[in-house]
Formats: sequence, structure tokens, C-alpha cells
Amino acid sequence: MNKIYQFKISLNYSAPFIWRRVHVPSSFTFDNLHRVIQVLFNWDESHLHEFNAGKAFRGEKISGRTPLVSYFESPKQKANYTYDFGDSWEHDILFEQWIETTTALTHPLCVAGANNAPPEDCGGIPGYYSMLEIVQDKNHPDHESLKEWLGEDFDPTFFDMGTLNTQLKKIRGKKRKTDS
Repeated sequence: MNKIYQFKISLNYSAPFIWRRVHVPSSFTFDNLHRVIQVLFNWDESHLHEFNAGKAFRGEKISGRTPLVSYFESPKQKANYTYDFGDSWEHDILFEQWIETTTALTHPLCVAGANNAPPEDCGGIPGYYSMLEIVQDKNHPDHESLKEWLGEDFDPTFFDMGTLNTQLKKIRGKKRKTDS
């Protein structure tokens, strides 16, 4: 049997809640998981990041080379991922369950989620929600420039699982025959 992790990754302080549920091969490391999160939240790896056991900046740092199986041993375990220390995108990573399958998963797979992720360099959660308010206010002096920066058809509630899964196919970890 092959084991697959199921994680729920949530962007802290977002309302409405921005989250993704993803299946990840058990052969992955935290470096692989970083790449997965970058795809899931439409970011481009242009800033530093950090994994912590527990809350952001308060728990023990987790090395990117650490295999997921060395940290996540049982469901309900959590870790924190912070991306871009200026904007401080903090994520909770919840290990929801093991999935046993006869077929090996060779790349991550997004299976659920909600809402569009904020764009890079928008000022964190407060900046993102301020931008959304400005885009709705046609009389605001920054309305046109922000609408152009975000794109005319930017929709904060949009979630495109198909496109994410196409991008996730490019992420592969070490090959394993089985995980028993």
C-alpha cells in the first residue's frame, strides 16, 4: 500500500477564509511542501519562507530537508508556514489524514479549496482587503491603477482547482515503490 498525506492549508486572518486541501506523496520534504504551497496560493517564490512547529515565529524551525514523515506522524498535527516576512503570509498546515492507496501518487493534487489568494506584495492581509475595498469604490483615487494591477476580471471568490492541478503536476519528490 502507498500512503498519501491529506493536508488542509489555510491562510491565517483571511475572511472569507482562503484555504486549500491537498494530497501529497509521503516521500515529500518540507522543501517540496513549500513549492506546493507556492502553487496553491499563486505565488512566485520571490520571498523568504519558514516552517515552524506550532505558531509562526514561536515554534521550533523545521528544516526544508526534513521529510514530512519525520514530522507528521499522526492526524491533527499542525505546522506553520510563513511566506514573505514583509507581508507576513501565515498559514496553518493541518495534517488531516493518511490515505492508503494501491496507486502511488507521483505529484501533489488539490482536491478542494475556497477563494482566490491575495497577489504578491500587496501589504499582507490588511493591504489585500484595503485593495479590494478600493477596487469596489469607483470614486477612490487609486481605483483605476489597482484595478489595472489586479486585472480587470480579478475575483476574490474565484478558485480554479483545474489550473492549480496542472501546475502541481510539475512538482515531484523522490520516487518510492511503496510506503507500507
